[in-house]
Amino acid sequence: METGTKELVICSAYFPGDTTFPPPNEVRKLVAFCRGKNLQLLVACDANSHHTTWGSTDINERDLERLANSIGQAIVSAYHENCPLRKKSDNRKVSWWNSKLEKLRKEVRKKFNRAKSAGEWEVYRQILTLYNKEVRKAKRESWENFCSSIEDAASGTRLHKILSREPSLTLGSVKRSDGTYTASGAETLKIMADTHFPDHVLIDSASAEEGNFTSRLKRPSKECWKFVNKLVTASVVRRAVLSFLPYKAPGDDEIFPALLQHGLEFLMSYLIRLFRSSLAWNFIPSNWRKVKVVYIPKAGKTDSQPKSFE
Repeated sequence: METGTKELVICSAYFPGDTTFPPPNEVRKLVAFCRGKNLQLLVACDANSHHTTWGSTDINERDLERLANSIGQAIVSAYHENCPLRKKSDNRKVSWWNSKLEKLRKEVRKKFNRAKSAGEWEVYRQILTLYNKEVRKAKRESWENFCSSIEDAASGTRLHKILSREPSLTLGSVKRSDGTYTASGAETLKIMADTHFPDHVLIDSASAEEGNFTSRLKRPSKECWKFVNKLVTASVVRRAVLSFLPYKAPGDDEIFPALLQHGLEFLMSYLIRLFRSSLAWNFIPSNWRKVKVVYIPKAGKTDSQPKSFE
Protein backbone atom coordinates (compact mmCIF):
# COMPACT_ATOMS: atom_id res chain seq x y z
CA MET A 1 0.00 0.00 0.00
CA GLU A 2 1.37 3.36 -1.06
CA THR A 3 1.89 5.85 1.76
CA GLY A 4 2.99 9.46 1.99
CA THR A 5 1.61 12.74 0.71
CA LYS A 6 1.13 14.27 -2.73
CA GLU A 7 0.81 17.87 -3.82
CA LEU A 8 -2.56 18.78 -5.34
CA VAL A 9 -3.35 22.02 -7.15
CA ILE A 10 -6.95 23.25 -6.87
CA CYS A 11 -8.27 26.20 -8.85
CA SER A 12 -11.56 27.87 -9.61
CA ALA A 13 -12.13 29.23 -13.11
CA TYR A 14 -14.82 30.84 -15.22
CA PHE A 15 -15.11 29.84 -18.88
CA PRO A 16 -17.01 32.62 -20.74
CA GLY A 17 -19.63 31.26 -23.10
CA ASP A 18 -19.08 34.02 -25.66
CA THR A 19 -15.39 33.36 -26.30
CA THR A 20 -14.13 31.54 -29.36
CA PHE A 21 -11.31 29.56 -27.76
CA PRO A 22 -12.04 28.42 -24.18
CA PRO A 23 -10.62 27.65 -21.70
CA PRO A 24 -9.02 30.98 -20.72
CA ASN A 25 -5.31 31.47 -21.29
CA GLU A 26 -4.64 31.48 -17.52
CA VAL A 27 -6.10 27.98 -17.20
CA ARG A 28 -4.08 26.75 -20.16
CA LYS A 29 -0.88 28.01 -18.51
CA LEU A 30 -1.82 26.35 -15.20
CA VAL A 31 -2.45 23.02 -16.94
CA ALA A 32 0.92 23.24 -18.69
CA PHE A 33 2.62 24.06 -15.39
CA CYS A 34 1.08 21.13 -13.54
CA ARG A 35 1.87 18.79 -16.37
CA GLY A 36 5.49 19.90 -16.39
CA LYS A 37 5.81 19.50 -12.60
CA ASN A 38 3.82 16.24 -12.57
CA LEU A 39 1.24 17.74 -10.22
CA GLN A 40 -2.36 16.69 -9.81
CA LEU A 41 -4.84 19.38 -10.87
CA LEU A 42 -8.46 19.80 -9.82
CA VAL A 43 -10.45 22.51 -11.63
CA ALA A 44 -13.88 23.77 -10.56
CA CYS A 45 -15.36 25.84 -13.35
CA ASP A 46 -18.50 27.47 -14.68
CA ALA A 47 -18.45 26.47 -18.37
CA ASN A 48 -20.94 26.59 -21.20
CA SER A 49 -21.77 22.95 -21.82
CA HIS A 50 -23.12 23.79 -25.26
CA HIS A 51 -19.83 25.14 -26.58
CA THR A 52 -18.32 23.30 -29.55
CA THR A 53 -15.08 22.88 -27.55
CA TRP A 54 -16.83 20.16 -25.52
CA GLY A 55 -18.08 18.44 -28.67
CA SER A 56 -21.57 19.91 -28.60
CA THR A 57 -23.32 20.42 -31.94
CA ASP A 58 -25.96 22.86 -30.73
CA ILE A 59 -26.19 26.06 -28.71
CA ASN A 60 -28.80 27.36 -26.33
CA GLU A 61 -30.97 30.41 -26.88
CA ARG A 62 -28.66 32.65 -24.83
CA ASP A 63 -25.72 31.71 -27.03
CA LEU A 64 -27.86 32.24 -30.12
CA GLU A 65 -28.59 35.80 -29.05
CA ARG A 66 -24.90 36.43 -28.44
CA LEU A 67 -23.90 34.84 -31.73
CA ALA A 68 -26.33 36.99 -33.70
CA ASN A 69 -25.09 40.15 -31.96
CA SER A 70 -21.43 39.23 -32.42
CA ILE A 71 -21.83 38.49 -36.14
CA GLY A 72 -23.78 41.69 -36.71
CA GLN A 73 -21.30 43.84 -34.81
CA ALA A 74 -18.35 42.23 -36.60
CA ILE A 75 -19.88 42.89 -40.03
CA VAL A 76 -20.69 46.53 -39.28
CA SER A 77 -17.32 47.17 -37.62
CA ALA A 78 -15.42 45.65 -40.56
CA TYR A 79 -17.44 47.78 -42.96
CA HIS A 80 -16.81 51.04 -41.11
CA GLU A 81 -13.11 50.31 -40.63
CA ASN A 82 -12.48 49.41 -44.27
CA CYS A 83 -14.92 51.81 -45.91
CA PRO A 84 -14.77 55.05 -43.90
CA LEU A 85 -16.98 57.92 -44.98
CA ARG A 86 -15.10 60.60 -46.87
CA LYS A 87 -16.03 63.68 -48.76
CA LYS A 88 -15.81 63.21 -52.49
CA SER A 89 -14.36 66.09 -54.44
CA ASP A 90 -15.78 66.27 -57.93
CA ASN A 91 -14.53 68.99 -60.26
CA ARG A 92 -16.58 67.73 -63.16
CA LYS A 93 -19.28 70.01 -64.53
CA VAL A 94 -22.94 69.12 -64.64
CA SER A 95 -24.02 66.42 -67.07
CA TRP A 96 -25.84 68.80 -69.38
CA TRP A 97 -22.87 71.15 -69.91
CA ASN A 98 -21.21 71.05 -73.35
CA SER A 99 -18.62 72.85 -75.46
CA LYS A 100 -21.24 74.97 -77.20
CA LEU A 101 -22.41 76.41 -73.88
CA GLU A 102 -18.80 77.02 -72.89
CA LYS A 103 -18.24 79.13 -76.02
CA LEU A 104 -21.50 81.02 -75.55
CA ARG A 105 -20.65 81.82 -71.92
CA LYS A 106 -17.30 83.29 -72.97
CA GLU A 107 -19.07 85.32 -75.63
CA VAL A 108 -21.60 86.61 -73.08
CA ARG A 109 -18.80 87.78 -70.77
CA LYS A 110 -17.02 89.40 -73.69
CA LYS A 111 -20.15 91.28 -74.83
CA PHE A 112 -20.87 92.33 -71.23
CA ASN A 113 -17.43 93.88 -70.80
CA ARG A 114 -17.79 95.63 -74.18
CA ALA A 115 -21.26 96.92 -73.24
CA LYS A 116 -19.87 98.50 -70.08
CA SER A 117 -17.27 100.43 -72.03
CA ALA A 118 -19.06 101.10 -75.35
CA GLY A 119 -22.71 101.02 -74.23
CA GLU A 120 -23.73 98.23 -76.64
CA TRP A 121 -26.28 96.74 -74.29
CA GLU A 122 -28.66 95.53 -77.00
CA VAL A 123 -26.01 93.24 -78.46
CA TYR A 124 -25.28 91.92 -74.96
CA ARG A 125 -28.98 91.21 -74.28
CA GLN A 126 -29.29 89.28 -77.54
CA ILE A 127 -26.34 87.00 -76.82
CA LEU A 128 -27.52 86.53 -73.22
CA THR A 129 -30.98 85.49 -74.44
CA LEU A 130 -29.40 82.99 -76.83
CA TYR A 131 -27.21 81.61 -74.05
CA ASN A 132 -30.15 81.12 -71.65
CA LYS A 133 -32.13 79.42 -74.42
CA GLU A 134 -29.30 76.98 -75.11
CA VAL A 135 -28.94 76.20 -71.39
CA ARG A 136 -32.62 75.28 -71.13
CA LYS A 137 -32.35 73.17 -74.26
CA ALA A 138 -29.29 71.31 -72.95
CA LYS A 139 -30.99 70.58 -69.61
CA ARG A 140 -34.11 69.29 -71.34
CA GLU A 141 -32.16 67.01 -73.69
CA SER A 142 -30.02 65.70 -70.83
CA TRP A 143 -33.13 64.86 -68.78
CA GLU A 144 -34.74 63.11 -71.76
CA ASN A 145 -31.61 61.05 -72.32
CA PHE A 146 -31.51 60.09 -68.64
CA CYS A 147 -35.14 58.95 -68.66
CA SER A 148 -34.58 56.98 -71.87
CA SER A 149 -31.65 55.15 -70.27
CA ILE A 150 -33.88 53.63 -67.56
CA GLU A 151 -34.56 50.08 -68.66
CA ASP A 152 -35.59 48.14 -65.53
CA ALA A 153 -38.75 48.51 -63.49
CA ALA A 154 -36.91 49.00 -60.19
CA SER A 155 -35.10 52.13 -61.40
CA GLY A 156 -38.29 53.52 -62.89
CA THR A 157 -40.22 52.92 -59.68
CA ARG A 158 -37.50 54.55 -57.60
CA LEU A 159 -37.50 57.62 -59.86
CA HIS A 160 -41.29 57.84 -59.67
CA LYS A 161 -41.21 57.77 -55.88
CA ILE A 162 -38.61 60.52 -55.74
CA LEU A 163 -40.56 62.80 -58.09
CA SER A 164 -43.92 62.19 -56.43
CA ARG A 165 -42.67 62.33 -52.85
CA GLU A 166 -44.48 64.72 -50.58
CA PRO A 167 -43.12 66.13 -47.32
CA SER A 168 -43.23 63.46 -44.62
CA LEU A 169 -46.23 63.75 -42.34
CA THR A 170 -46.50 62.64 -38.74
CA LEU A 171 -49.24 60.10 -38.16
CA GLY A 172 -51.74 61.77 -35.85
CA SER A 173 -55.23 60.77 -34.81
CA VAL A 174 -57.13 58.16 -36.80
CA LYS A 175 -60.82 57.37 -36.82
CA ARG A 176 -62.09 54.40 -34.85
CA SER A 177 -64.84 52.11 -36.10
CA ASP A 178 -67.37 53.96 -33.91
CA GLY A 179 -66.55 57.29 -35.58
CA THR A 180 -64.49 58.74 -32.72
CA TYR A 181 -60.82 59.65 -32.99
CA THR A 182 -57.83 58.37 -31.07
CA ALA A 183 -56.58 60.65 -28.32
CA SER A 184 -52.97 59.45 -27.99
CA GLY A 185 -50.12 58.06 -30.01
CA ALA A 186 -50.40 54.68 -28.27
CA GLU A 187 -54.08 54.37 -29.29
CA THR A 188 -53.25 55.32 -32.87
CA LEU A 189 -50.45 52.75 -33.13
CA LYS A 190 -52.67 50.02 -31.67
CA ILE A 191 -55.45 50.64 -34.17
CA MET A 192 -52.98 50.79 -37.07
CA ALA A 193 -51.39 47.52 -35.91
CA ASP A 194 -54.80 45.85 -35.55
CA THR A 195 -55.71 46.98 -39.08
CA HIS A 196 -52.53 46.16 -40.96
CA PHE A 197 -51.16 43.33 -38.77
CA PRO A 198 -54.33 41.53 -37.58
CA ASP A 199 -52.44 38.49 -36.20
CA HIS A 200 -49.92 40.45 -34.17
CA VAL A 201 -49.37 39.83 -30.48
CA LEU A 202 -48.82 42.85 -28.26
CA ILE A 203 -46.34 42.28 -25.44
CA ASP A 204 -45.13 44.69 -22.79
CA SER A 205 -41.51 45.60 -22.21
CA ALA A 206 -41.20 43.22 -19.25
CA SER A 207 -42.33 40.23 -21.31
CA ALA A 208 -39.94 41.19 -24.06
CA GLU A 209 -36.91 40.76 -21.81
CA GLU A 210 -34.66 37.96 -22.96
CA GLY A 211 -34.90 35.98 -19.74
CA ASN A 212 -38.71 35.97 -19.63
CA PHE A 213 -39.05 35.20 -23.31
CA THR A 214 -36.44 32.49 -23.71
CA SER A 215 -37.37 30.64 -20.53
CA ARG A 216 -40.40 29.25 -22.34
CA LEU A 217 -38.35 27.66 -25.12
CA LYS A 218 -38.14 23.90 -25.45
CA ARG A 219 -34.80 22.23 -26.09
CA PRO A 220 -34.64 20.85 -29.67
CA SER A 221 -34.57 17.10 -30.13
CA LYS A 222 -31.95 15.19 -32.10
CA GLU A 223 -34.48 14.67 -34.88
CA CYS A 224 -35.03 18.43 -35.02
CA TRP A 225 -31.31 19.08 -35.39
CA LYS A 226 -31.05 16.47 -38.14
CA PHE A 227 -33.90 18.16 -40.00
CA VAL A 228 -32.49 21.70 -39.83
CA ASN A 229 -29.01 20.45 -40.75
CA LYS A 230 -30.46 19.05 -43.97
CA LEU A 231 -32.64 22.09 -44.55
CA VAL A 232 -30.03 24.83 -44.05
CA THR A 233 -27.02 24.17 -46.27
CA ALA A 234 -24.33 26.35 -47.83
CA SER A 235 -26.10 26.36 -51.20
CA VAL A 236 -29.40 27.42 -49.60
CA VAL A 237 -27.76 30.26 -47.66
CA ARG A 238 -25.82 31.43 -50.72
CA ARG A 239 -28.95 31.45 -52.88
CA ALA A 240 -30.90 33.40 -50.27
CA VAL A 241 -28.17 36.01 -49.70
CA LEU A 242 -27.57 36.57 -53.42
CA SER A 243 -31.30 36.94 -54.12
CA PHE A 244 -31.33 40.46 -52.63
CA LEU A 245 -30.38 43.62 -54.45
CA PRO A 246 -26.93 44.61 -53.13
CA TYR A 247 -27.87 48.01 -51.78
CA LYS A 248 -31.36 47.35 -50.51
CA ALA A 249 -32.04 49.56 -47.49
CA PRO A 250 -30.81 47.97 -44.23
CA GLY A 251 -32.69 47.65 -40.99
CA ASP A 252 -31.70 48.89 -37.55
CA ASP A 253 -28.64 46.61 -37.63
CA GLU A 254 -27.18 48.68 -40.53
CA ILE A 255 -26.39 45.51 -42.51
CA PHE A 256 -27.32 45.80 -46.18
CA PRO A 257 -27.13 42.78 -48.54
CA ALA A 258 -23.87 43.81 -50.21
CA LEU A 259 -22.00 43.32 -46.91
CA LEU A 260 -23.19 39.72 -46.68
CA GLN A 261 -22.66 39.06 -50.38
CA HIS A 262 -19.07 40.30 -50.49
CA GLY A 263 -18.17 38.63 -47.19
CA LEU A 264 -20.06 35.39 -47.75
CA GLU A 265 -16.88 33.32 -48.06
CA PHE A 266 -15.86 34.27 -44.52
CA LEU A 267 -19.35 34.39 -43.00
CA MET A 268 -20.81 31.17 -44.41
CA SER A 269 -20.00 28.84 -41.48
CA TYR A 270 -21.29 31.39 -38.94
CA LEU A 271 -24.48 32.07 -40.89
CA ILE A 272 -25.23 28.38 -41.28
CA ARG A 273 -24.82 27.79 -37.56
CA LEU A 274 -26.92 30.84 -36.75
CA PHE A 275 -29.79 29.95 -39.10
CA ARG A 276 -29.85 26.31 -38.04
CA SER A 277 -29.93 27.23 -34.37
CA SER A 278 -32.66 29.80 -34.93
CA LEU A 279 -34.88 27.24 -36.65
CA ALA A 280 -34.13 24.45 -34.18
CA TRP A 281 -34.86 26.58 -31.13
CA ASN A 282 -37.81 28.30 -32.82
CA PHE A 283 -36.21 31.52 -31.64
CA ILE A 284 -35.58 34.79 -33.48
CA PRO A 285 -32.77 36.94 -32.05
CA SER A 286 -33.98 40.25 -30.67
CA ASN A 287 -32.09 42.32 -33.26
CA TRP A 288 -33.96 40.53 -36.03
CA ARG A 289 -37.30 41.36 -34.41
CA LYS A 290 -36.74 45.11 -34.57
CA VAL A 291 -38.46 46.74 -37.54
CA LYS A 292 -39.46 50.26 -38.45
CA VAL A 293 -42.94 50.59 -39.94
CA VAL A 294 -43.77 53.71 -41.96
CA TYR A 295 -47.42 54.19 -42.85
CA ILE A 296 -47.82 55.92 -46.21
CA PRO A 297 -51.14 57.55 -47.23
CA LYS A 298 -52.69 55.90 -50.26
CA ALA A 299 -52.98 57.98 -53.41
CA GLY A 300 -56.14 60.09 -53.41
CA LYS A 301 -56.97 59.30 -49.78
CA THR A 302 -57.42 62.33 -47.55
CA ASP A 303 -59.46 60.95 -44.64
CA SER A 304 -58.18 59.52 -41.36
CA GLN A 305 -59.36 55.96 -41.78
CA PRO A 306 -56.69 53.35 -40.80
CA LYS A 307 -57.19 51.64 -44.18
CA SER A 308 -56.31 54.89 -45.97
CA PHE A 309 -52.66 54.06 -45.29
CA GLU A 310 -50.46 51.32 -46.62
